[in-house]
Amino acid sequence: MDIGGCVYLVGDGGTRYLVVWPEGYVRVSNSIRHGDEHIADVGDSVTLGGGEINVDQFSFLEEKLVTEVPTTCRNDAYWYTSGLVEPG
Repeated sequence: MDIGGCVYLVGDGGTRYLVVWPEGYVRVSNSIRHGDEHIADVGDSVTLGGGEINVDQFSFLEEKLVTEVPTTCRNDAYWYTSGLVEPG
């Protein structure tokens, strides 16, 4: 899900997580890529590895980031992903 240029994952319970990708993943237009490989399009149903980081753990997350999370994208819940496990 794209809201204001930020990519969110909506979990089974309806929680909206800001996805934090590992180094090497990039968004190009509406596509998520890892190097030259197309991973998914924004809005696709996917299964991601990783886990939830709540806002109380944001300082832990910030230490891992390659670039800062834009203020407009900050959220109460983050999904720190290890990458795509399988397409939806």
